[in-house]
Amino acid sequence: MKLSPEELHRITVWLDSASNFYGVYEKDRGEAQLRGEVARPGLQ
Repeated sequence: MKLSPEELHRITVWLDSASNFYGVYEKDRGEAQLRGEVARPGLQ
């Protein structure tokens, strides 16, 4: 099955829209990211 450029674009937008905003899951790191600070992921 081959997708047209429009179909591929629609799938890409849908995936991006359903993605988590946060690059981290810990509350304090997420709040830092919202403030515009660098939020490095934890090791655990």
